[in-house]
Amino acid sequence: MSTYTPDHPVSQPEEHTPDPILIQTLAGLNASDGLRSAQTARRRVAGKIICVRQQKEKTRRNRATAIMASLGILVLLSPAIWQSVENCIVDGHFGDMGSQVTLLILLLFTALMAALIAGWRNGQEVRHAKRDS
Repeated sequence: MSTYTPDHPVSQPEEHTPDPILIQTLAGLNASDGLRSAQTARRRVAGKIICVRQQKEKTRRNRATAIMASLGILVLLSPAIWQSVENCIVDGHFGDMGSQVTLLILLLFTALMAALIAGWRNGQEVRHAKRDS
């Protein structure tokens, strides 16, 4: 049996003195710098979360107010709309001033609702685009 001997002699590691700062860091003696930066980061993240929550609450409140106002207008106008549609169907008087005003209000209300829905959906797309990027 033959034994393998390397062609070069095995080098002995040079003796180094360990870095005292590294030893203190590993022992946890100078953790105050890391702790300060971690606390600062936590405060910033917590502040951002609170800000985002407040913005969401404000958006929900505004949306609810707009929907309630639209429904209130619809409830107030529904008897007039019902009457004018019934008059137009029964009598066939499309040229009356009352029927024309009611039809104009109905068209404006529908356009207002469409604009609110489009603005609400556009706002959602903008928020999602900001979140994704």
